[in-house]
Amino acid sequence: MLPTLDPGPVDLVMVDGCHGFPFPQLDWYYAAAHLVDGGILVVDDTQLAAPYELRRYLEHDPRWERVHVGSQWVAFKRLGSGSLDEEWT
Repeated sequence: MLPTLDPGPVDLVMVDGCHGFPFPQLDWYYAAAHLVDGGILVVDDTQLAAPYELRRYLEHDPRWERVHVGSQWVAFKRLGSGSLDEEWT
């Protein structure tokens, strides 16, 4: 459903669903693209492998700023808006 969802700009996205790879990454890609500049992304269950890998990626991506780390979750602020497409070279 997320690839076809058009909620308009949103202030908050929480990734907390299927925890197997690549589902947290897919949820992030399709949902977080709707975050406004300064919007908050929460990734839950980061003690598990796939959500943890998403957390690691976001911690190194300059488009995100980590704002809080909980016992099993982390929150990031989006620095920018729009598509999350990016080709790394």
